[in-house]
Amino acid sequence: MSWNTYYRGTGGPRDVTLPEPPPWRTFPRAADPRTFQPPDGLTDAVNAAVYLHRPLLITGAAGSGKSTVIEQVAEELRLGPVLRWHITSRSTLQDALCRYDALGHIHALRIAQSRAAVPPPPPGPATGSGARTVRSARELQGAAREPEAIREPGEVRETREVREPGEVRATRATEEIRPEVWAEGGGPGAGPAERPGSRPPARPETGWPGADDIAPFLQFGPLGTALLPGRERPRALLIDEIDKSDLDLPSDLLDVLERGEFKVPELVRHSRRRVGVRRWPGDGESDLPERLMRHPVENGHVRCDRFPFIVMTSNGEREFPAPFLRRCIRYDMPPLTPDLLRRAVEAHLGQPVTGDGRELIEEFVRRVAKGEALAVDQLLNAVRIVTDERGPRGEQRARLLAILLRELSGA
Repeated sequence: MSWNTYYRGTGGPRDVTLPEPPPWRTFPRAADPRTFQPPDGLTDAVNAAVYLHRPLLITGAAGSGKSTVIEQVAEELRLGPVLRWHITSRSTLQDALCRYDALGHIHALRIAQSRAAVPPPPPGPATGSGARTVRSARELQGAAREPEAIREPGEVRETREVREPGEVRATRATEEIRPEVWAEGGGPGAGPAERPGSRPPARPETGWPGADDIAPFLQFGPLGTALLPGRERPRALLIDEIDKSDLDLPSDLLDVLERGEFKVPELVRHSRRRVGVRRWPGDGESDLPERLMRHPVENGHVRCDRFPFIVMTSNGEREFPAPFLRRCIRYDMPPLTPDLLRRAVEAHLGQPVTGDGRELIEEFVRRVAKGEALAVDQLLNAVRIVTDERGPRGEQRARLLAILLRELSGA
């Protein structure tokens, strides 16, 4: 099947066998640690971070393989699934430690209150097989007789009760409108489910039904999960592109990186001493049962017993404060070489690269050395096409390479 067999721009439907994806574009994604080729000095930096229990800060150009370092380390040292924290300008330390869904909790409480405040309908006579409840004529007459008058807080009302047709007796009502109910917005005429001041039956120890069940609305973030105790080996955590963060985030991390502990404010003041909180899923953990994803927290305090192996990546777009840098093992990705790139490309393709592929790698290195912004992913795509015996040739190949190897910093 030739390169022109797929899309031709005619708009006519055809039965076409689509190509198989490259090894690095198969889904679900499964990292292959053997494809990464560590440059000189990186293994020493990793071993120093492991030995000293310090974060590793890797700086390099986009697409140079910084994020794949932790996958290889986690696989080789059996650190388990990698946790990932992808940094944006809105990322905060609290989100990385533990997240509380306050709006979701309030919404759940409102639903519970509404359900508890509405009593079940009284049983009535049924007609036919549908068992439909029929209200009596006297009930309908009483409901439509006259609306309830608006009362002020503290005012006691007189009520009339229908006894028999034509017989009416006056009674003093014992019900009194509470000022706090009025202030909360519960006006007269509001039904039980509508009146904010109305209260459903509550358990003495918890108030609203389920009010103390805060666990479904809490979840550890990636950093908080990495700091959880009880593991024989440390967790592996990737903090990707930390130079994209808000200016204050590196400084906010100082205490946590130094002490290895934090508190969950919502649990510190909670009535229950021990609460199970859901962990952040690592690679391949999204489908684990709920019982395996919860970790008990006592008194709202989390303290690690094995400091995690943390890799932070940076594209070098900003400088970091000295207190932050001194807590890290730093490594700068070296300039790319043809031999290093060739080995990396061969590891991804699963076959030797010769001829046009090698020439393309050497041209890629020359362009990067001149200061052009190119990524290794672009090179992989280009080599995949030029090494395919059914790929494009001549001018069509030249046009495709110009598209695939377009400089990243260009407009």
